[in-house]
Amino acid sequence: MKRKFKVTINNKMYEVEVEEIGTEGTFQEDKMADQETILNKKSEPISAPDSEKAAKVLEKKKEKQKIKEKEGKKVENIKIEEPRSTESVEGKEVKAPLPGIINEIAVVEGQAVKEGDKLLVIEAMKMENEIPSEYNGVVEKILVKKGDTVEGDQPLMIIK
Repeated sequence: MKRKFKVTINNKMYEVEVEEIGTEGTFQEDKMADQETILNKKSEPISAPDSEKAAKVLEKKKEKQKIKEKEGKKVENIKIEEPRSTESVEGKEVKAPLPGIINEIAVVEGQAVKEGDKLLVIEAMKMENEIPSEYNGVVEKILVKKGDTVEGDQPLMIIK
């Protein structure tokens, strides 16, 4: 079963689709199941207190199974917002859309860029994200270098 959620991280909204996958028992659940088996395999009849205990163990196991089913979901799609830009005194700032590491800078200072041209690549969560130019202009200043760690909304370069 797939479900969609809107998640906000660092004031950025992401649309996330999750799909339920199989569940696995935890060590505690296995231990409780073993206790239940031991209680039910006694040679003498089970007394009232023991049967109540077994019922509680079974009930707890079912509750934990439901929790595991809810937690056993994986992220399937994440839509990442495009970088935001703002006007500044020197020009327009290109900001990081998400935190990550600068893998490549595809332009140099003084280079003319058009809307859609690749400016740089940020690696985030083991994925490379190309950051395109949002407008036409000339790269006035590059504020980061290859290998830098950047935060979301951190200015990366200025385009005039």
